[in-house]
Amino acid sequence: MPFDALLGRFLSHSHGSSGGGDASTDTTTSVDSEVAVFSGAGGKTLKRATGSGIARLVSGVLSAVSNVSLTSEVTGTLPVANGGTNAGTASDARISLGLGSVDNTSDTNKSVSTAQNAADLLRLLKAGDTMTGPLVLSADPTVALGAATKQYVDGIQADPFTSDYLTTATETFNRRLAQSSVGGVAGQMVLSYFTARESRTISKLGVAVVGAAVGGTARRLGLFTAADDGTVTLVARSAANTTMFGTANAIAEEVLDATGGFVSTYNVVKGTRYAIGYITVGTTTAPTFRVNGGAGAMAGLSPVLGTSRSSQTDLASATAAQLSAFGSPTWAYAAT
Repeated sequence: MPFDALLGRFLSHSHGSSGGGDASTDTTTSVDSEVAVFSGAGGKTLKRATGSGIARLVSGVLSAVSNVSLTSEVTGTLPVANGGTNAGTASDARISLGLGSVDNTSDTNKSVSTAQNAADLLRLLKAGDTMTGPLVLSADPTVALGAATKQYVDGIQADPFTSDYLTTATETFNRRLAQSSVGGVAGQMVLSYFTARESRTISKLGVAVVGAAVGGTARRLGLFTAADDGTVTLVARSAANTTMFGTANAIAEEVLDATGGFVSTYNVVKGTRYAIGYITVGTTTAPTFRVNGGAGAMAGLSPVLGTSRSSQTDLASATAAQLSAFGSPTWAYAAT
C-alpha cells in the first residue's frame, strides 16, 4: 500500500468512533500534508516528522536514507528535460540524445564516406607509387633534383656541349662545332636553322666573320620562323648597311630595326623552329663566315640545317620550293 494511503488510513482510525486520543501532540503548529510518525518507548504517540531528505518505507517503517538505488528502487525512464536519457538501454539512449551514429568502433575498423574513399584512391604515396595515366609537368626543371619533362630531355640528349652554349643568346648550333669557314656569294641569301632551347626576348643578331667583306650596296641579318612545310617567314631584321661583316676574325652583331613594319625586339619561343639568315648585295669580295663544314648533304635532311636562295637583292620570306640545301650551316645567334 502506498505510504500516503497507509498514513491516511491510520489517521482515520485514530480519530474514529473507538476514540484513542489525539493523533498528534502538536496540532497547533501542524500543517496540511505534513508527515507524522510514531514515537515513544511506552505507549506510542503520533508526532510530527522533522528534518528533510530522502526517506524509505520498509514494512510500514519510515527511515532516512542517503541515496536511492536507481536499479531496484526506481522504475520507468527519466526524461531528457529532467537530466535523464529517456531510455532503458545504451542503444536507445544514444538515439534519444541524438547520438545514434556514435559508437566505440576502433579507428582501424571505421568506414569512410564514398566521397572520401574516391579521394583516397586518387592520392600518390610519398614513399613511391605507380601512375596509371600520364603525369604532365608545368615546366622544365629549374633545380638540380627537379623532374625532367620529355621536351627537356629531347633537347639535350643528342647535344654533347650543353654547358657551353651562350648564356644570353640562342645559337644555331654550339660554337664548338663551328670549326670551318665558308665564303658568301653576292646576292645569295643563306639560312641556318635551329630549334630554340629556351624562350627569350631578342634585340640583336650576330655571326662570326672570318674574312671581311669589301664593297657592295647592302648587307643584312634576319630572323625567320620555319614551318613544317619548309616555308620560312622573315619576322625580324637588322638595318641594311655597307659596313656590316667588314672586320675579319670578329663577331658582327647588329640590333634589330623596326623600319619597314618589322620590330626592334622579338620573342623567341622555346621549342619553335627558326632560322638566322644573311645576305650581301654587290660585294666585290664576299665575307667568309664560321660554319659547321661537316654537315654536307646531311644539312638537307629533315629537319633541315641549312638552305640558300640565289639572285636576291634582300632578305625575304620563301617557300620550300624556292630554297636549296646548303651544306655548311653558319654559326649565328639571336641575343637579348
